[in-house]
Amino acid sequence: MDLVKTTLSGLTLADPMNHGGLTVFPLASDRPSPLSYLLLEDGLRDELVTIREVSEGGSVPELTVENRADKPVLIVDGEELVGAKQNRVANLTMLIAARKTTVIPVSCVEAGRWSYSKPDFGVTDRVQNVRGRAEKVASVRHSLRAHGSRRSDQGQVWDSIAEEAERLEAPSPTEAMSAMFDRHREQLDDYVAGVEAGVKAGSDQVGAVFVVRGRRYGLDLFDRPGTFAAFLPKLVRSYAIDALGRERRGSRVAASDAREFLDRIVNGAFDEHPAVGLGRDVGVVGEGLVAGGLVADDRVVHLAAFAAAAGGRWRRGWPPAAAYMITRRIIWRTFSMYFSKKYFWMSIMSSSRPWMYACSISVVMSSGVPVVIRKVACLPGSREPTRSSSPRNCAGLIVTALSASSSGSPKATATPASKGSRCEYSDPEPPEIAKRTPASWSRAGIE
Repeated sequence: MDLVKTTLSGLTLADPMNHGGLTVFPLASDRPSPLSYLLLEDGLRDELVTIREVSEGGSVPELTVENRADKPVLIVDGEELVGAKQNRVANLTMLIAARKTTVIPVSCVEAGRWSYSKPDFGVTDRVQNVRGRAEKVASVRHSLRAHGSRRSDQGQVWDSIAEEAERLEAPSPTEAMSAMFDRHREQLDDYVAGVEAGVKAGSDQVGAVFVVRGRRYGLDLFDRPGTFAAFLPKLVRSYAIDALGRERRGSRVAASDAREFLDRIVNGAFDEHPAVGLGRDVGVVGEGLVAGGLVADDRVVHLAAFAAAAGGRWRRGWPPAAAYMITRRIIWRTFSMYFSKKYFWMSIMSSSRPWMYACSISVVMSSGVPVVIRKVACLPGSREPTRSSSPRNCAGLIVTALSASSSGSPKATATPASKGSRCEYSDPEPPEIAKRTPASWSRAGIE
């Protein structure tokens, strides 16, 4: 798209600063933005914006935003929304129209909770960790191109959080992404202080190129300096969490490397779609690179891009492997041919575990109609509520039954495929799996 290319080509790369393996190149622009909007944080503080579950029961991939202000409200890709039934992050950047109520796409970043902590949502002083953002942007862009949907690969989001939490020694009883940031808060605050001291804030700085350990590149670009200044501490925490505990080799980065990264974005393949709210969604894909952003009124409101240097690839599953996507689509369509929404919807999601279960599942819903699926390949690891109007994980059904059996509710068994298995489930109101933790699954016998 010419607007994005022109904007990137017109940026001035300032001198970098380095702190603990994180290099930051400020980006300056002399092109003023005519857009006027509220930041989400400001709208929530002034009680002009409310974010809630879409219904009392909730829906994991969606939330409702009510904007009572006279201006649009900006929600930035990866902003963490905490509260209600479980914490989420925004799937992409959105400009919510003034005096409108809009349903937005989100991803869950707290797999082990599905109960209200409060009626609505607030925001935090961080955005999603950069590895998770990169993987999420890639999966959302794929969904847009392939299906016109803005859903992320929720299984991948959960797996990514679990792996990063293990690496950072940040366990959480609800598998919340926030535990990583809370566990290392002092170190992350040091990064913020170091970057803010080294980056001389200027009236024309609208973004930055972030480089983690000289190997992983990220870009966050905004339409005006005030928005960038507000998000800089949040973004530093997002990138710094990825730098913690990693090797320092190859951490020196030249300005030419940052410019080459920008050029790779310019030379990528662009796609464009109507946005949620105002403007247009823009995506960019290239070799080892993915980007997503929002344009409105002839301005790039926000652009986020991620890439890796040679030998510095983002970890498992980014971009999504073609074989995985093909397998998932085949299973999804096979189930869709035989079952309507009044039954138990199931699908296959990604899992970091190398083993699988093949199960014969018998389910009796409240309607009394039995549904039997034989020899289904199930990937253990679903932590999502299984009662939903859209496809979910068949492993979630198994785990639900197992978890319930440990508390004396319906009884069920599951064994490795080599021994065969059968899971029977007859409770008319399935328990909410997100209230269960991996520890309770283990006690129930799934691991």
